[in-house]
Amino acid sequence: MKLVIVESPNKKRTIQKYLGDDYKVEASVGHITILAMDGKYNMGVDEDNGLFTPHFIIDPKKVKVAEKLKALASEAEEIYIATDPDREGEGIAMHLCNLLDIDPNNANRLEFHEITKYAINNALDNVRHIDLKLYDSQEARRILDRIIGFKTSYIVNRDIQSNSAGRVQSVVLGFLYDRDEEIKNFKPTSYYFINSILDENTSLYYSKENDEKYKFVDKEEALNVLNSLSNKQVLKDIRKENKETKSFAPYILSTLQQACSITHHYKIGATLEAAKTLFEDGYITYPRTDSIRLAPEFINKVKAYITDNYGLEYVGV
Repeated sequence: MKLVIVESPNKKRTIQKYLGDDYKVEASVGHITILAMDGKYNMGVDEDNGLFTPHFIIDPKKVKVAEKLKALASEAEEIYIATDPDREGEGIAMHLCNLLDIDPNNANRLEFHEITKYAINNALDNVRHIDLKLYDSQEARRILDRIIGFKTSYIVNRDIQSNSAGRVQSVVLGFLYDRDEEIKNFKPTSYYFINSILDENTSLYYSKENDEKYKFVDKEEALNVLNSLSNKQVLKDIRKENKETKSFAPYILSTLQQACSITHHYKIGATLEAAKTLFEDGYITYPRTDSIRLAPEFINKVKAYITDNYGLEYVGV
C-alpha cells in the first residue's frame, strides 16, 4: 500500500478514484502541528534569545488524526505528501515529515494545481522534495502572527477591552484611520460641463485638444464659452474602432458564491454543498480556490473543439 496524504477530506474520494486500490488517500485536515500557547504573552515563541524559537505541538484536536496517519505510515511501502502547493501547504508537509520521521530532503512531495487525473499522475511522475525556503517563509509568517497579534491584543484588551487584534487588523485600522482623515479634510468642489443633446441616443460634449469632455471649475467661464458657441453643429470626423469582449475569468470560490447568490439566490452553504457534490462526482475541479488557472490539457481540448466546429479564426491566443 502506498499512502498519499492530502489536506482536505473533500479531496480524498476524488483522488482515491484516480489512483486506484494500490494507494490509500488520507487527509491531515489542515495543520497537524500548531504553535503552543505558552511563554511570554502566551505567544509560544521564545524571543529572549534573539532566535525567535517557536514551540510547536500536536494540535489537541488532531491527536486521533495524527495517530491514524502514523499507523498508516507504518504499514505503507511509500509515503507521498500532497498538501496544497502554497506556503501553508509546505508548512503542513514539513510538520508531517516531523510527525512521521521522514527526512524532508528525501520526502515524496506531490505538487498539483487542479484535481484531475492528468494532474495527479503528472505529479507522481515529477515528485519533488520539501521546499525548505518556502517552509521557512511559512514559519516566519506564523511567528510574526503571534508576536504582532498577541502583543497588540494585550494592548487593546488592556486599554479598550477588545478581545483580539493581529497583524491584519492593525494595518487595516491604519488604513481606516487614514481614509477617515481624508474624508474629514475633503473640500467639495463644483464642476461644470457643456453638452448638446442631439437625440435620445446621442449627445456631444464640449472638449479641447485631448478629446475628453472639458471640466469647468468656474461657472461664469462655462456660461461665457456656451454663449460664444454657434448653434450650427459641424461634423468633422467619424472614427471607427474594433473592440473585443473577453469572456469572464473561470470561477474561483468567491465569484462562484456571488454568481449562485445572484442567479439562484443560493446561500453560501448551499453553494458549497452543490460544488462539493459536483467535485466528488468529477464534474468540476476543486472549487475552494483563489486561482483562475486552467489545466493546459483542458485548454488544448477546447481550442481543438472550437477549431473543428467553428474554424481557426475563432480560437483566441
